[in-house]
Amino acid sequence: MDIATVRHSDLARAVVTITVGTAAAQLINAVSTPFVARLYGPELLGRFGVYTALLAILSVFTSLRYDLAIVSASTVTDAARLVALAVFVLIPASIASGAAMFLLIRWHLGGLDTLPAYAPLLITGTLILIGLYTISRYWLLREGAFRLVSLAQFGQALGRTVAQLLIGVTWGGWGGLPVGDSVGRSCGLARMLGRTYQEVSGHARPVSVRTLRDVARRYWKFPTYSLPSSLLDTIALWLPTPLLLHFFGAEATGFYTLASNLMAVPLLFVGNAIGDVFFSRVSLYAREVPHRVKPFFLRTTLVLLAAGTPAIALIVVAAGKGLPLLLGREWAGIGPIPVALGVGALAQLVVSPVSRIVVVIQAQEMKLVYDVSSLVMVLVSIKLGDDLSFSLFGTLLLLSASQAVAYFIYWMILVKQVGRWTSS
Repeated sequence: MDIATVRHSDLARAVVTITVGTAAAQLINAVSTPFVARLYGPELLGRFGVYTALLAILSVFTSLRYDLAIVSASTVTDAARLVALAVFVLIPASIASGAAMFLLIRWHLGGLDTLPAYAPLLITGTLILIGLYTISRYWLLREGAFRLVSLAQFGQALGRTVAQLLIGVTWGGWGGLPVGDSVGRSCGLARMLGRTYQEVSGHARPVSVRTLRDVARRYWKFPTYSLPSSLLDTIALWLPTPLLLHFFGAEATGFYTLASNLMAVPLLFVGNAIGDVFFSRVSLYAREVPHRVKPFFLRTTLVLLAAGTPAIALIVVAAGKGLPLLLGREWAGIGPIPVALGVGALAQLVVSPVSRIVVVIQAQEMKLVYDVSSLVMVLVSIKLGDDLSFSLFGTLLLLSASQAVAYFIYWMILVKQVGRWTSS
């Protein structure tokens, strides 16, 4: 792919392609949510939220963030060898992560003692699936294969929903949620891996310890800065789940888990679709027409703000009254939670997709500074809410407001860094 092939119509078509797959996936999730919520209840969903939080945090380690370098790599040979390098470290890293989870459960840390003994085995296999999907997805985004990525998103949502419902009806219990999640993540993966292998094998050769070591050295910033930055970012995003379990219990954590998933729909539907195309195109602009980078960054931010504001507002208004009626009496306490989460969700929707530009302009160290600050704000917000004896709603409102402030400061930093990169 070169800059001559990129037109505004191509950008619009790419966004629509990703959006259609995302929309179909989210429609499946939306339709199935009342059934899953009634089938499993807030307590089991709260425990699954803790499992999902740990899964998200551990998944950061699996490829040492070399997967992030695939889209923005300077040559197609480098990109192909980065795919090989990421796969090479994936399996041992996933096994190590499963072992770490076993120890956390055994030591009763972070509320993980509520999870069954087989959870480490589940998380090891799921981490491998996540890693393979992420690596192939970044390669396909680089190559402009948006339709294949879109179909995979739909297949995963459908597979996850069907598996969780079937297991919940036939066997019941907490295990249906993580097993169904793993089944879903495997759907659509074979086609992605097949195309990725076919294309990468032609560009990566020769693959040897020396060539992998060389590409690892050239992209050293990714494990050095992007890995700890991504880890802190993910912890800041998911840490509220185990903390809420500790301070408010499993039922309240279930309310938060379902409400946060609902508030994330615009991010998954609009933000990720635009973010994927933004990352692919801004990487191309940076390589061939650097003067387009900053205007494209600012224009994408405005698009996200315009699309995200009414979407978040609609969910907040509709969810407040509709969720308790839709989900049943045991979910009566969830009503005000989306209201508390609204401002933070909007800030994340606007800033998170365009923040991928730090990879393109090689400014990972600046994101690391932001991630440390964001994590501190999360910890302070929840601890302050507990010290002041805030309700669940008050604590989440404080957390959401602090997240919005952190995202705004981060966006200002991004604007400054993009300007410096463009003028250098």
